[in-house]
Parts: sequence; structure tokens; C-alpha cells
Amino acid sequence: MATTAIGMRPATRVPHSAQRLKVVAVGGSGAAIVLFGVAAVLGVVVPGDDGVDAVEIGFLAAFLSFALVGGLVAWHRPTNPVGWLLLATG
Repeated sequence: MATTAIGMRPATRVPHSAQRLKVVAVGGSGAAIVLFGVAAVLGVVVPGDDGVDAVEIGFLAAFLSFALVGGLVAWHRPTNPVGWLLLATG
């Protein structure tokens, strides 16, 4: 084992399960993008609705950003629960 400075942890390899979690994070973010795109199109196309207003666009943007940031955090740090919580919120 290589020596490290005081208080520093030695570098560890990423296990295969973390690689799988990265794939799940990308898949979750991709699914969120697709679903929000479908929701935006249906909000414009569906008859009888008054259309999409600024509040609905704001909510779509907010929740989409949760999903994207959560996917990014889960991609870089698969063991960090904050990324998965953000991804689930989005």
C-alpha cells in the first residue's frame, strides 16, 4: 500500500456495482428528460386546456434540473445518497 499524508485515505478502485449504478443514474436522467419532454408536448397539444403558462414551465424546469443534477451527482459519486434523492425527486 502506498503511503499517504496524515488524514488522507488511499485511493480505491471503483467496484463493478458502482459501474452499474452509473448506468442506472444515466438511465434515470434520460428517462426524466423524455418524460418531461412528453409532458411539455402534451401540455401544448391536448385540446381543452388553456395551454402552458409560465408557472408550469417553471415547475418543469425546476424538476428537470433536480433530475439532471441528481443524475450528475450519482454518476460521479454513486455511493452518495444525495444524488439519488435528487434524481428520485426529479
